[in-house]
Amino acid sequence: MKWLIILFCLSLLCAQTVQETSFSEDIDKLWIEGHKDKVLEIAQQRLKLDPNDIVGLLLKLEYEMAFVKIDDIPASLTRVEEVGSKITGPNFKETWPEAQSLISIFREVLRHYTRKQIEIDRKKASIPGKPMLFLFLLEAAERDGLQQQPPLNTRVLL
Repeated sequence: MKWLIILFCLSLLCAQTVQETSFSEDIDKLWIEGHKDKVLEIAQQRLKLDPNDIVGLLLKLEYEMAFVKIDDIPASLTRVEEVGSKITGPNFKETWPEAQSLISIFREVLRHYTRKQIEIDRKKASIPGKPMLFLFLLEAAERDGLQQQPPLNTRVLL
C-alpha cells in the first residue's frame, strides 16, 4: 500500500512537470524548422471552416510574405485589416496598432519590389530559422482564446 501511495505521488509530480506548448509555440516551431507548407495547410483548413478566422488569415499572410506571393499579399493584408480591426479581445486590441503599422510598411515596400528582389527573397523563404513577422499578433490572439478551431471563438461578425 505504501508503494502505491509513493507511485501515485510520483505520477502526480511527473504530470505537473510535463508542460504543454501553446498553439503559437507549436506554429512558431513549425515555421522556424522550415515547415512553412504545414503552416499554410493549417491556415487553409481553418479558413475553409471560417473565412474570417484571424489566425488562419495571419498564417496565410505569413506564408505569402515569406514566399513573396506578390499577387496575393495585398488582398491578404486587406482581409487581415478588415477582420483584425473588428476584434475586441483586450490582448489583440492592444497589439493591433503595431500590426497596422507593419501592414502600412509592407504595402509601401511591395510597391518598390523589383523582379530581381522577388527572386532573391523567394529563395530565402526556404531557409529555416527565420522568425514569423506577425507572431506577436498570433500570441495576442491566443491569449484572447482566438486560436481555438473555428467556429468557436474566432468568428467576427461582419
